[in-house]
Amino acid sequence: TSKGNLVAVISNGSAILGMGNLGALASKPVMEGKAILFKRFADIDSIDLEIDSQDADEIINSIKNFACSFGGINLEDIAAPDCFVIEEKLKEILDIPVFHDDQHGTAIITTAALLNALDITGKSIKKTFGDGMSYDAYRNSPLAVESIIRPELSKIHLGIALRDKEWEMKHHDQPHVTYLSLTSGVKVGVTRDTQIPTRWIDQGAVQAIVLANTPYRQAAGLIEVALKGFVADKTNWRTMLKNDYDKSISLVDFKNKLAEHIPEKLKKFVATGNEVLNINYPVLKYPEKVKSMKLDKFPIIQKKLVGVKGQYLIFDDGHVMNLRSHSGYKIRIEA
Repeated sequence: TSKGNLVAVISNGSAILGMGNLGALASKPVMEGKAILFKRFADIDSIDLEIDSQDADEIINSIKNFACSFGGINLEDIAAPDCFVIEEKLKEILDIPVFHDDQHGTAIITTAALLNALDITGKSIKKTFGDGMSYDAYRNSPLAVESIIRPELSKIHLGIALRDKEWEMKHHDQPHVTYLSLTSGVKVGVTRDTQIPTRWIDQGAVQAIVLANTPYRQAAGLIEVALKGFVADKTNWRTMLKNDYDKSISLVDFKNKLAEHIPEKLKKFVATGNEVLNINYPVLKYPEKVKSMKLDKFPIIQKKLVGVKGQYLIFDDGHVMNLRSHSGYKIRIEA
């Protein structure tokens, strides 16, 4: 049937580009134009469907009932926040792609514009920072805020931003944990409670325990600072990749001993539980001698993958590659 190449272009006319909420009928010319673009640029058949309703649930039910006739749904010019509610709900209940043009389309053309600008200017990025950004972009982004590296500097819980108030409220004025993890040895660290156990897996920990639960980042950082004189705050990545650690270490004992060194005003945050999480990694063989490599120097890598631990791929000849350090790279994998 034609289902696989047929897209429904849907709007209720509540946020028509440049005109606002004029209703379903007024959106028809715009939706017909989008249908033409699908055919012209991608040879995808499409039909515009205008739903005369301002009720999100009614729109969801309408689309759900006729969606079986289409291979995809394209939502367009629906006012926020209903557009997000409708999109997320349809993704849950439908088995076909749901595309929100005003969100996903904007992201696509913005990325395309960036790539085109780089191509035209000839400016290359020799090294990426943060999530694949250039140095200039990273330096001016919220990800360069000092309280990421030094949590104790955060003041957003007092309403004081170091760089970007909205970003810091979302990421730093949130519940955090101070933890102990066993990587190359015992280390202390700080992360948002929503990042547990992701943070521990990311650093290659084989065991971890929550030391303290705090309502905001600064408190967790102050606890970390108080303990740095008694335990490391960094991982020896080479030792971690060899899986070389003291098997007799008890994180519960470490926690109880270190808790004595936490400042009195912060002891109320010490976690009462002593649950230790044990983490296993898919590694067939750990290297005896670790040799790091990057795509900048080895653009083509032909090796046998024998394991993944933390941020690293481990190959059969002892070479390892840190995936995090390659954020923003475009790669192709063949097996």
